[in-house]
Amino acid sequence: MTKSLTDRNCNSTVCSLLVADTSNNLILQYTPTKANAGDPTLVVKSGQAASAVMGQSAFTTSLKNSLDGRGLDLSEFNTGTVAIDKSAKPNRVYVADYVNNRVLAWKDIAVFNTRAPANLVFGQPDFGSNIVNNGGISNKSLNSPSGIAVDNAGNLYISDQGNNRVLQFKTPFTTDTTADMVFGQSGSFITGGANSISVNADSLNAPIGLAVDSGNNLYVADYSNHRVLEFNKNPATDTTADKVFGQLNNFFTALCNSGGITADSLCQPFYVTVSSTDDVYISDFNNHRVHKYRSPLTTNRTADRVFGQGASFTVGGCKTISPTTLCNPEGVALDSADNLYVMDAGNNRVLQYLKP
Repeated sequence: MTKSLTDRNCNSTVCSLLVADTSNNLILQYTPTKANAGDPTLVVKSGQAASAVMGQSAFTTSLKNSLDGRGLDLSEFNTGTVAIDKSAKPNRVYVADYVNNRVLAWKDIAVFNTRAPANLVFGQPDFGSNIVNNGGISNKSLNSPSGIAVDNAGNLYISDQGNNRVLQFKTPFTTDTTADMVFGQSGSFITGGANSISVNADSLNAPIGLAVDSGNNLYVADYSNHRVLEFNKNPATDTTADKVFGQLNNFFTALCNSGGITADSLCQPFYVTVSSTDDVYISDFNNHRVHKYRSPLTTNRTADRVFGQGASFTVGGCKTISPTTLCNPEGVALDSADNLYVMDAGNNRVLQYLKP
């Protein structure tokens, strides 16, 4: 089952779509081609075959848990994420190796063709280990990492789901693999409880998806608190959220569909992505829909558009499969033209919406 998408991997003017095929423990790359004869527009077409694979030696294998810097194990809960660091040329690539409690990093996106081993590992002391919180909860440990994002400066963010926190690593390819900041644990690297003090602007409960906008503001899909938190680009000591989606602008509630199924509610938000104009898209997993929030998001955290439920913000069930329905959507991503891709997990497909 495919579960997550990255935004895009760009090489010159060509941007590829990357898909985490978690049940097969691999990442697939789809290279856009011309829409049709005489039209120079590049698109990923419906039914198109993948052009490259990472995590396996061939398209026809699905082996897991090769602990050598190449293999992945994304099978448990079908969770895995890939992110591209476009601050460097060639682009770097990061993969959340969920079951192995680590994140792998390659300095060159050419790994999709070369099958080279990773250059860096986060959460483990070496490429041969996969222990949960190896050495204890710290700024070097991970427990089921599920989301990754990279900002414009090359700083890495990892949603450490099992430890109910998000870690920031400042330019790890030029520094180290020790976290520099922690979100969700009131600044502590040695605690990992869900809502460890209470539900507030400093707490997290099973965070999954991450995204960073053009201003390097961080968005966190706080899955079990049924909300998305936004952290403004702040001084290094400030890890308190500045905006909340899904809880009626209240940082102290964590209800599924607070106030009912509306344009202001969420129930188990899975992933989040941000467009080139800083519009925010959130996959509302248990409401079987995707919300779009139009920028600027100064005070309004009410969705402006809904995908998967017709035009209604007040319904949320799985419906007969069609181009207009969704069932348990997970990954969301945008390409360089802001076309939207949705991982429709319950229907085992990826949907594309052209400039929605």
